[in-house]
Amino acid sequence: MLTSTAFFLGVLVTPAVAYLICRHILRPDSEPLVFILACIVAYAVLLASIPIRRAEIEMAASSYDMADTSPAAEAARRRISDDTGITLAPFTGLVIVPTWCLINYAFLGSIHWCGAAIARVTKTGEP
Repeated sequence: MLTSTAFFLGVLVTPAVAYLICRHILRPDSEPLVFILACIVAYAVLLASIPIRRAEIEMAASSYDMADTSPAAEAARRRISDDTGITLAPFTGLVIVPTWCLINYAFLGSIHWCGAAIARVTKTGEP
């Protein structure tokens, strides 16, 4: 539970917050630097969530006795041995985090651009 919350707040929300800070607090010409910082922060949160998730999985498996052959115990032990997602997360994160930041920036930038265009049309009456 803690891992998914940290992942959501760190990786999914960081690019949007960075974009809004750049647009409304900082100068717009600092946008590339803020984009890079957002990628670094989101990647750092991703890396920090890996040991937490690994500890959660190991804690769930250690709650069973090694001689226990119930399906739940087998599934918990299998989660430890078959967890390639945690192992490959640092490498896939190098691609996914900047792509996610770029998608956020493109989406929020298009909303900002449309809002500015609508404001210009309503103010001047011409496109």
